[in-house]
Amino acid sequence: MSILLPEIDDAVAYDRVDKLQLSLQELDINLEDLFSQQRILQDKIAYHHESSKTSRRRSLQASWWTNRSGKQEPQDDLKSMNEMLRVVGTRVQTMLQRRRRLSFSLEIYKGVLAPISRIPNEILQEIFRHTLPSTFVRPSTRHSPLLLTMICRKWRSIALSTPSLWSSISTTSDWPLQHFLPQEPPSPSYSHKLTRFIRQQTASTLPSQPLLWIQRAGQAPFHMEITIPKKDSWFGTSDPYYHWVIQTSERWFHLRLTARSVNLALLMANPMPKLQCLELVGVYDRDYDIFMLRTHRAEFDLRPESYSFPWSSLTTLEAPGTWFIVDQLVTILKGSPNLQSCNAKVQDLYTVHESPYLVPSQLNHGSLSVFRVYMNDRRSYALRRLLDSLSLTSLTSLFLSTSKECSSRSDWPHSAFLAFTRRSVCPIRNLHLTGFSMLSRGDADWKDKRQISEIWACLPSLVTFDVL
Repeated sequence: MSILLPEIDDAVAYDRVDKLQLSLQELDINLEDLFSQQRILQDKIAYHHESSKTSRRRSLQASWWTNRSGKQEPQDDLKSMNEMLRVVGTRVQTMLQRRRRLSFSLEIYKGVLAPISRIPNEILQEIFRHTLPSTFVRPSTRHSPLLLTMICRKWRSIALSTPSLWSSISTTSDWPLQHFLPQEPPSPSYSHKLTRFIRQQTASTLPSQPLLWIQRAGQAPFHMEITIPKKDSWFGTSDPYYHWVIQTSERWFHLRLTARSVNLALLMANPMPKLQCLELVGVYDRDYDIFMLRTHRAEFDLRPESYSFPWSSLTTLEAPGTWFIVDQLVTILKGSPNLQSCNAKVQDLYTVHESPYLVPSQLNHGSLSVFRVYMNDRRSYALRRLLDSLSLTSLTSLFLSTSKECSSRSDWPHSAFLAFTRRSVCPIRNLHLTGFSMLSRGDADWKDKRQISEIWACLPSLVTFDVL
């Protein structure tokens, strides 16, 4: 239940508070009198029942004497007391209801006079911003910002006029289905009919709350989380949810996608000129499903013009659950000239082995400072290709990892790494190598002190060097 406080002058509010408090005091006195009458009547009725149980004969004699003398019978007296008790109880309930109404009104006027009502709107807006969760906002009337619109008229007006409160939302593609699905699990035939019905819906027929959410955000940078469950096999351009989501793509500031690779490519083919942080969370049907830059029918179509490049505003790429091939990752770096942090997985399953490569042999990237790469290639072919393809002049932290099991350590591409560091002349301060063997296979000790010394010599700015 929401309480919408009216706009009332302070003098009027003080006067109403005084009158309401006096009314409540008078009402409490009257209630106390009624409670006393109620207790007296209840005691008389209880005494009458006790007397009738202990002395039936006396009651019969009293009844005979009453009939002979013409006085009222005890049964009639009991009826009268019960009727009086009923009347008193009705009056008590009526007065209790009136007391609740007066107390409710008193709280409203006290709320008008509360110190928080005198806080300037700008400070209230800042307080409201701190009520938002640190992650993406899931629409709920129990949490901010929707909860803020249900307190009072003033708070509602301030919340609706603060675009930053509505600039984050977490949605899922089965949200329209949840709106139409019954509580009980539907039968297969019903599910088929329901799917056909949902397919025919347009964006205007979807629940209006998220549509209003976007309108309230105005032109503020938008933080969007999109989840496409594995069970959603028909997500595509015919899905009303798709059209609802992409209408904000040009305002995406932070985007988190949880979907299969074909869905990722479909959603990311839209222009995103303001995108600064991109998180890709893969949901895969098999272990080696690859993130595809265009569609599932064009795995190796890496031309930037076929994608939403350039991402001139992108500074952070988090893709710890998405597998790339070397050509794809280098193309993403090429299309993101201001990228500062990248976390990705690289494999060689579909890497093009013969030249000419689909990407330039050496890409000079001057902004990337933190680079985290996980490899699944035992012979480190993909890592060598990646190192040969890049020159990172601003790199300060490099994390290269693969399996840490001694029996399955990957080869360390020492010469390719040294060439990469000499070519980049980068100020690397932190270097972490996990799961690589610095000697040929079969050696008991997988660390080569000479190779480690050469790495130290090539990186004069190195502070932390871990080989695990």
